[in-house]
Amino acid sequence: MKKSTLITTIAMIVVVVVALSTATYAWFSTTTTAVAGATFSTEASGDWSMIEGTISNVTAAGGASLNYTSAAAASLNLTDFALANDLWAPDATIATAITDSLASTTITGLASFTNAKVNGSTAILQKYMSKDYKYAKVEDAWEASAVGEGEYGYAQPIALRVINVSGQSNKELLLGITINVGSDASKTTTMYAGAAVRFYIYVAPNVGDAKSYTSGYNKSVVPEGAITLGSTEISKAATAQTANNYTGGLLDYTAGNILSSYSHALADDSLLGIATNDYYKTYTLSLGSFAAAGYANIIIYPWVDGWVADTSAAAANFSVKFGFYSPVAASSSQS
Repeated sequence: MKKSTLITTIAMIVVVVVALSTATYAWFSTTTTAVAGATFSTEASGDWSMIEGTISNVTAAGGASLNYTSAAAASLNLTDFALANDLWAPDATIATAITDSLASTTITGLASFTNAKVNGSTAILQKYMSKDYKYAKVEDAWEASAVGEGEYGYAQPIALRVINVSGQSNKELLLGITINVGSDASKTTTMYAGAAVRFYIYVAPNVGDAKSYTSGYNKSVVPEGAITLGSTEISKAATAQTANNYTGGLLDYTAGNILSSYSHALADDSLLGIATNDYYKTYTLSLGSFAAAGYANIIIYPWVDGWVADTSAAAANFSVKFGFYSPVAASSSQS
């Protein structure tokens, strides 16, 4: 499995959501497209440092403990994030939140996702996520008999604390989400797959109000118990929409000329992991300003939306990278 590292101007967190692999599952029942796969790592330098959050004591109701007990580090490895594999859709509106921003805190509303694979133009094959995947553990005593056949658990989000170590007050923290589809302009399937990436991000600052950001997404409205670990075909019309509250423009999956939706790199940018001639799209979020030693607890769900992606996105190989950094001050000249 391939390991990638995202480097941003100030602080970096790599989340390579999609990388082609030879896993046994297919995205699309009518093709031999390999499932997506990923590994995760982070690096930080300069003004920001990071601590990885540890999620434990997951309950049947979707609550959990979230602890930040390790030392701040310039690099972290993020593992067991199974939403990096396959196509997914949440089975309800995501409302995962952090109850406070202390060293030991709690998570509420962990999200449950279902496998969602295209089966023709009007149907989706869905199944609940299984304990066979590496998700946040559910209690051993809790079986899915209460919600239907088979077992399923909650997806474990990426959990981080990002700290202002610059010594400066009012330091703005930006989050850049970069989708890099490589340099081959003929691989429109990869570009369509990149346009199916969705995200939900929750930010709890140590001072001030918490905020959530989402690209918007489709969710299943099939009643619990109607989908089992075996695939169940349902209509693509049987879905509900969750609105986008990210104010920037999103990649348009339906664009006739998908290439035009991506920027073309005219030079290398080693800080972002972009090479000359790569095609990429960056979403930018401002997460607020922080005093010296101020911090934000952040959770992230990224996934490739099975309700959006179809065979246009087959055989994709691209990366999605999340990077924390501060804006670069504009230079001035004196005449």
